[in-house]
Amino acid sequence: MSLVGKYQIGIFFAVTIIFSAVISALAALLGDDSFTILIVLSPTLTALVMTALVSGRAGLRELFVDRLVQRFGWRWLLIALCLVPLLAGAASWAYALIADVPFALATTSLLPYAIVVFVIAIGEEFGWRGYATHELQKRHSPLVAGLIVGAVWALWHFPGSLIGVGTPLETPFLLFAAWVLGAAVIMSWIYAHTKSVVPAILFHAAANASFIYLPFLPENIGSIWPFAALTGVTWAFVVGVFTLRMGNTNSR
Repeated sequence: MSLVGKYQIGIFFAVTIIFSAVISALAALLGDDSFTILIVLSPTLTALVMTALVSGRAGLRELFVDRLVQRFGWRWLLIALCLVPLLAGAASWAYALIADVPFALATTSLLPYAIVVFVIAIGEEFGWRGYATHELQKRHSPLVAGLIVGAVWALWHFPGSLIGVGTPLETPFLLFAAWVLGAAVIMSWIYAHTKSVVPAILFHAAANASFIYLPFLPENIGSIWPFAALTGVTWAFVVGVFTLRMGNTNSR
């Protein structure tokens, strides 16, 4: 195995983080964040280059075709599409009820933002799930793979957060990172059962859509409690899933 192949996951993580840091620094120096969309494309572009170097055309076909057209049960589509919107919606509704404020969906135009959330999801998910999670699950459990990818995914967001790009503006970064880590574990669990990037793309897009359209983020409602509640419930879901998973394993 070549040196690149031996350390491909480490190289992938390093390149994506460095790319995020460089683009964020340039945006800060130039006072222009219009090109920071390049950051969200970096995981997939880096995965493309790494796969081409290590596995050639066959590897690229596996990454961009085989992991896109895998067959899997419809319940995973439902989980991917509905889990975050349901949890975020419940947190938003509970906050509105407790704080006695109106619950109203954002009036943001649907189509332009729908396109953006799918571009973001596709730009990231072939890298984070289709490449990194897939490779890590060859040697680690879905939990460990999810924690590793989630930690790097959260760190990758940090440079952008310093210039107000890619993260909720008034959400403490550590709180956002905790949610990202939990979401990565859930997505690793889903990927372990589907071996497809489609649920990952849908999960990611649904999460971003929830942040846009629900009265949820601190910059929109002036409170971090709905996001904190989502983070807590996300981790409760993680604990529940993997506790049940271990219980099923031990009972065999």
